[in-house]
Amino acid sequence: MAHENPCTDMHELLLRLGYHETGIHNIRDELDNLLNDIGFDEIEKKAHDAIDVKDAAGLITVLNELMKRMENKGIYRPDYPTILIKLLVNGLNNKNEDIFSILEGSNLSTEEIKKEREFLASCAAITQLGYIMIYRIIGEVKAASSGEHVFILIDHFTPDTMIFVDFSIDSILETEVKQYEKEENNYCLNSPTSEDEISKHIAQYYSYFHTVSGIGLSHNIHNNIGIAYDKAGMHREAISEFNEALRLDPGYVEVLNNLAASYHRIGLVDEAIENLRQAISFRPGYPEAHCNLGSIYASSGRFEEALAEFNAALSINPESALVHNNLGNLYTEQEKFPEAILAFQEAVKLNPEYLPARSNLGTLYVRQGRHEDALREFSEVLRRDPELPEAYCGMGGAYYELGSFDRSAQAWMRAVNLAPELIECVPEKLLLKVKRGISRVE
Repeated sequence: MAHENPCTDMHELLLRLGYHETGIHNIRDELDNLLNDIGFDEIEKKAHDAIDVKDAAGLITVLNELMKRMENKGIYRPDYPTILIKLLVNGLNNKNEDIFSILEGSNLSTEEIKKEREFLASCAAITQLGYIMIYRIIGEVKAASSGEHVFILIDHFTPDTMIFVDFSIDSILETEVKQYEKEENNYCLNSPTSEDEISKHIAQYYSYFHTVSGIGLSHNIHNNIGIAYDKAGMHREAISEFNEALRLDPGYVEVLNNLAASYHRIGLVDEAIENLRQAISFRPGYPEAHCNLGSIYASSGRFEEALAEFNAALSINPESALVHNNLGNLYTEQEKFPEAILAFQEAVKLNPEYLPARSNLGTLYVRQGRHEDALREFSEVLRRDPELPEAYCGMGGAYYELGSFDRSAQAWMRAVNLAPELIECVPEKLLLKVKRGISRVE
């Protein structure tokens, strides 16, 4: 049976997804090369045969084969993104520039640049490519997101089931529609009734999700570009990308949270609060928004409102090291040191790798004269991240108060070598020695 291709004009599809006219030619060239390399015509024919007879299992088998062929071409290597993956990210950039180069030229550490580069080239970009391919085979499908996790939803193949096509974890799964409560474009899993592996998998990755139609993963990619700009200190560029993501999907609560953070960084406190309140109105059980709103209230001296937001976040997720750490910062601002220490200690207990809490705990120990305890915490921080200047700064302060001036100077040298602006914090007594020594620090 002849099967009409639902996507006969790739140029038109890319335009609809928001790609700049000037970059579409390069995307199409790279895409054509990939399709040829993986034998996409064969995949497409097999898929159409399954679609014609409504064979969901057969379609899943074909899509799994597509994933394997893509993997063999290095598509699932965000640490070494292909030219096509980079084009699918940069082609949506509002400024029409290379966000990967922006990161490379930023003041971020090598490790942070690597992490952000991989984030840009991972889930959303890979899934965008998958969306384009599946759209070519099936026609209109939906993009779905559950927090940072994204996938493709096929919900029209049969009336009683949905198919999750998850390129980010290399998984395809068919599930029953009745397992979910749906409100507009939001899906929430009913209480799982089974402890089998499939049920656990669904609960882990698809307990709730939000869908959009017609825009692919473009809203997610704009959000990720915004995060990269924000990390690079280009907050207004980040705001532009976040606003574009919201234009595409006004119900994208994670973007409201990210937009609020960027507004706060450039001093637009009212705008930040408004976006966080909107995010919470969309999803009352969103702990990150409550936590960020609490932090903004705390920085504005609105301590009671801050405490209420942190408590709201903890009622949703009591095991969040981030929230306990921010609660400790609030108590520190109020000079409630015993409460602050308990909060920081709880954060470290919940996540020993969460370095801000360890560093804050060390700083508070110094203020209380508990220098040995402080040095223990700073040493643990530096054991996990030997290039964290704040930890050397704290260690320098602890040694200084203990009268170990040589050790203090060495710590300050490391701190200033990593972050030159910290020279302003060096004690006057050590300033000359530190200035003479920083150029010799290895």
